[in-house]
Amino acid sequence: MSEKATPINQEERNKDEPLLQNIRLLRDTLRDQEGVEAFDLVERIRKLAIRFQRDDDLPARQELTALLSPLAS
Repeated sequence: MSEKATPINQEERNKDEPLLQNIRLLRDTLRDQEGVEAFDLVERIRKLAIRFQRDDDLPARQELTALLSPLAS
């Protein structure tokens, strides 16, 4: 397993705010343009990817593979 992330200080938060605003805009646009079902799928994939990357979570990797493999064909 990987090390736990250190807390983010206020200066780092302020620096990242423009990126976070863009992410929120992208999230809202996806939900508005493609619907809740597409948004939920993207969120599920995002959360699984985070679990796999941060925690080397094998079940998350397996679920990601199952979700994404059909898209590669």
